Amino acid sequence: MNKLVLPLLLASSAAAADWTQVGADAATTTIYADPATIQKSGYTVKMWSLVDFKSFQRMVEVGYFSQKIQVEYDCATARSRGLAQSFHAGSMGEGKVVYSDDTTHEWEPVTPSSMKETLLKAACK
Repeated sequence: MNKLVLPLLLASSAAAADWTQVGADAATTTIYADPATIQKSGYTVKMWSLVDFKSFQRMVEVGYFSQKIQVEYDCATARSRGLAQSFHAGSMGEGKVVYSDDTTHEWEPVTPSSMKETLLKAACK
């Protein structure tokens, strides 16, 4: 996908997203999933999620309060791979997109009791 198009798609999907809280760490983050974005194909599922940070986060030269992530989950083998992500200046995926990437990453095992496991369970149920 064209790097210029991705921020526009991510920004437009934020307003339409129906975020459902699936986890939280009261001190640092709240984790949301958008069940409306679930796309199943056999044992794999794609889903958008959002991490909302309680405090300002920094990555090199940019700062952000939230991160939207599209991940593909393999429900049969408990592994995942990132498909797209964006970092937003505001909370809940709002505000300026300060970083975006649509690189498909390698499959990785999902660590038990992790944020990824929480999201895998939400996607695969």
